[in-house]
Amino acid sequence: RLKLTQPTAEILFMGLVSDTNRFMYYYTTPHTFYLVGKLIKKMDLNIEQLYERLYLRPLNEVKLEGYIGLNMTVTEHKLGYIKIDNEILTELKVDSASAGNMINNFNFIEEVIVWVTFSEDKKQKQIRGAIRSRGAIINDLAGQYGGGGHRYASGVRLTSWDDVDKFIKELDKLCQDYLENTKKE
Repeated sequence: RLKLTQPTAEILFMGLVSDTNRFMYYYTTPHTFYLVGKLIKKMDLNIEQLYERLYLRPLNEVKLEGYIGLNMTVTEHKLGYIKIDNEILTELKVDSASAGNMINNFNFIEEVIVWVTFSEDKKQKQIRGAIRSRGAIINDLAGQYGGGGHRYASGVRLTSWDDVDKFIKELDKLCQDYLENTKKE
Protein backbone atom coordinates (compact mmCIF):
# COMPACT_ATOMS: atom_id res chain seq x y z
CA ARG A 1 0.00 0.00 0.00
CA LEU A 2 2.95 2.31 0.48
CA LYS A 3 4.13 4.10 -2.62
CA LEU A 4 7.86 4.48 -3.22
CA THR A 5 8.76 8.01 -4.29
CA GLN A 6 11.90 9.06 -6.15
CA PRO A 7 13.42 10.92 -3.16
CA THR A 8 12.71 7.96 -0.86
CA ALA A 9 14.26 5.53 -3.37
CA GLU A 10 17.37 7.71 -3.60
CA ILE A 11 17.75 7.88 0.17
CA LEU A 12 17.18 4.13 0.46
CA PHE A 13 19.88 3.46 -2.15
CA MET A 14 22.38 5.78 -0.45
CA GLY A 15 21.63 4.15 2.92
CA LEU A 16 22.27 0.71 1.47
CA VAL A 17 25.52 1.88 -0.12
CA SER A 18 26.83 3.46 3.09
CA ASP A 19 25.63 0.73 5.50
CA THR A 20 27.32 -1.95 3.41
CA ASN A 21 30.41 0.20 2.67
CA ARG A 22 29.67 -0.02 -1.05
CA PHE A 23 28.45 -3.63 -0.73
CA MET A 24 31.74 -4.91 0.73
CA TYR A 25 30.62 -6.24 4.13
CA TYR A 26 30.09 -9.91 4.90
CA TYR A 27 26.33 -9.59 5.17
CA THR A 28 25.98 -8.42 1.56
CA THR A 29 24.45 -11.32 -0.35
CA PRO A 30 23.43 -11.99 -3.95
CA HIS A 31 19.89 -11.19 -2.79
CA THR A 32 21.09 -7.72 -1.71
CA PHE A 33 22.36 -7.06 -5.24
CA TYR A 34 19.15 -8.43 -6.73
CA LEU A 35 16.98 -6.08 -4.64
CA VAL A 36 19.23 -3.07 -5.29
CA GLY A 37 19.17 -3.87 -9.00
CA LYS A 38 15.37 -3.93 -8.94
CA LEU A 39 15.33 -0.58 -7.10
CA ILE A 40 17.72 1.02 -9.62
CA LYS A 41 15.71 -0.24 -12.56
CA LYS A 42 12.22 0.48 -11.19
CA MET A 43 13.05 3.99 -10.02
CA ASP A 44 15.52 4.77 -12.84
CA LEU A 45 18.13 5.88 -10.31
CA ASN A 46 21.09 7.89 -11.51
CA ILE A 47 23.66 6.07 -9.39
CA GLU A 48 26.59 8.20 -10.58
CA GLN A 49 24.82 11.31 -9.28
CA LEU A 50 23.85 9.55 -6.03
CA TYR A 51 27.42 8.39 -5.37
CA GLU A 52 28.60 11.95 -5.94
CA ARG A 53 26.05 13.27 -3.42
CA LEU A 54 27.15 10.60 -0.98
CA TYR A 55 30.92 11.12 -1.25
CA LEU A 56 31.45 14.77 -2.21
CA ARG A 57 33.01 16.53 0.79
CA PRO A 58 34.23 19.96 1.75
CA LEU A 59 37.98 20.61 1.65
CA ASN A 60 38.06 21.02 5.45
CA GLU A 61 36.98 17.40 5.90
CA VAL A 62 39.62 16.22 3.44
CA LYS A 63 42.22 18.11 5.50
CA LEU A 64 40.89 16.40 8.64
CA GLU A 65 41.24 13.02 6.94
CA GLY A 66 44.86 13.90 6.11
CA TYR A 67 45.46 14.98 9.70
CA ILE A 68 44.10 11.67 10.97
CA GLY A 69 46.27 9.69 8.56
CA LEU A 70 49.38 11.61 9.55
CA ASN A 71 48.75 11.51 13.30
CA MET A 72 47.11 8.14 13.93
CA THR A 73 48.84 5.98 16.52
CA VAL A 74 49.10 2.26 15.74
CA THR A 75 49.87 -0.16 18.57
CA GLU A 76 51.80 -3.42 18.30
CA HIS A 77 48.43 -5.22 18.53
CA LYS A 78 47.13 -3.43 15.42
CA LEU A 79 44.87 -0.90 17.10
CA GLY A 80 44.83 2.41 15.25
CA TYR A 81 43.52 5.43 17.11
CA ILE A 82 43.54 9.19 17.16
CA LYS A 83 42.47 11.75 19.74
CA ILE A 84 41.25 15.02 18.26
CA ASP A 85 40.67 17.81 20.73
CA ASN A 86 38.58 20.93 20.23
CA GLU A 87 41.66 23.00 19.33
CA ILE A 88 42.40 20.82 16.28
CA LEU A 89 38.73 20.78 15.24
CA THR A 90 38.63 24.58 15.44
CA GLU A 91 41.90 24.92 13.52
CA LEU A 92 40.60 22.65 10.73
CA LYS A 93 37.14 24.29 10.82
CA VAL A 94 35.20 21.03 11.28
CA ASP A 95 32.78 19.85 13.92
CA SER A 96 33.16 16.96 16.34
CA ALA A 97 31.02 14.61 14.21
CA SER A 98 33.29 14.95 11.18
CA ALA A 99 35.94 12.48 12.39
CA GLY A 100 33.33 9.83 13.16
CA ASN A 101 31.67 10.36 9.80
CA MET A 102 34.86 9.41 7.96
CA ILE A 103 35.76 6.37 10.08
CA ASN A 104 35.17 3.95 7.20
CA ASN A 105 37.82 5.76 5.14
CA PHE A 106 40.48 4.00 7.22
CA ASN A 107 39.21 0.48 6.53
CA PHE A 108 42.11 -0.50 4.30
CA ILE A 109 45.16 0.09 6.48
CA GLU A 110 47.09 -3.18 6.42
CA GLU A 111 48.68 -2.71 9.85
CA VAL A 112 45.34 -2.10 11.60
CA ILE A 113 42.53 -4.49 12.54
CA VAL A 114 40.59 -2.12 14.82
CA TRP A 115 40.55 1.66 14.45
CA VAL A 116 38.89 4.42 16.40
CA THR A 117 38.62 8.18 16.21
CA PHE A 118 37.96 10.22 19.33
CA SER A 119 36.80 13.79 18.88
CA GLU A 120 35.95 16.31 21.55
CA ASP A 121 32.48 17.83 21.57
CA LYS A 122 32.74 20.91 23.80
CA LYS A 123 29.04 21.78 23.48
CA GLN A 124 27.86 18.35 24.66
CA LYS A 125 30.77 18.03 27.13
CA GLN A 126 31.73 14.62 25.77
CA ILE A 127 34.23 12.83 23.59
CA ARG A 128 32.80 10.87 20.68
CA GLY A 129 34.43 7.60 19.77
CA ALA A 130 33.69 5.90 16.44
CA ILE A 131 35.08 2.36 16.30
CA ARG A 132 35.44 -0.10 13.43
CA SER A 133 36.93 -3.58 13.20
CA ARG A 134 38.05 -6.05 10.61
CA GLY A 135 37.65 -9.11 12.83
CA ALA A 136 37.69 -8.41 16.56
CA ILE A 137 34.20 -8.04 18.05
CA ILE A 138 34.02 -4.54 19.51
CA ASN A 139 30.40 -3.88 20.49
CA ASP A 140 30.62 -5.70 23.84
CA LEU A 141 33.44 -3.42 25.01
CA ALA A 142 31.61 -0.37 23.67
CA GLY A 143 28.56 -1.48 25.67
CA GLN A 144 30.63 -1.59 28.86
CA TYR A 145 31.29 2.12 28.32
CA GLY A 146 27.66 3.01 27.67
CA GLY A 147 27.97 2.78 23.90
CA GLY A 148 26.96 0.13 21.46
CA GLY A 149 26.48 -0.83 17.88
CA HIS A 150 27.27 -3.83 15.76
CA ARG A 151 29.99 -6.44 16.13
CA TYR A 152 32.34 -4.57 13.78
CA ALA A 153 30.96 -1.02 13.92
CA SER A 154 30.29 0.67 17.23
CA GLY A 155 30.55 3.93 19.09
CA VAL A 156 30.97 5.40 22.56
CA ARG A 157 30.54 8.78 24.19
CA LEU A 158 33.00 9.37 26.99
CA THR A 159 33.31 12.24 29.45
CA SER A 160 37.09 12.64 29.83
CA TRP A 161 40.40 12.00 28.12
CA ASP A 162 41.27 9.72 31.05
CA ASP A 163 38.27 7.56 30.10
CA VAL A 164 39.51 7.60 26.51
CA ASP A 165 42.95 6.36 27.61
CA LYS A 166 41.35 3.59 29.68
CA PHE A 167 39.16 2.58 26.73
CA ILE A 168 42.18 2.54 24.39
CA LYS A 169 44.03 0.17 26.76
CA GLU A 170 41.07 -2.21 26.89
CA LEU A 171 40.58 -2.02 23.12
CA ASP A 172 44.27 -2.77 22.59
CA LYS A 173 43.94 -5.80 24.91
CA LEU A 174 40.92 -6.92 22.87
CA CYS A 175 43.07 -6.69 19.72
CA GLN A 176 45.85 -8.66 21.39
CA ASP A 177 43.43 -11.41 22.42
CA TYR A 178 41.94 -11.50 18.93
CA LEU A 179 45.36 -11.83 17.31
CA GLU A 180 46.38 -14.60 19.72
CA ASN A 181 43.14 -16.51 19.14
CA THR A 182 43.31 -16.24 15.34
CA LYS A 183 46.90 -17.59 15.37
CA LYS A 184 45.63 -20.72 17.15
CA GLU A 185 42.96 -21.43 14.54
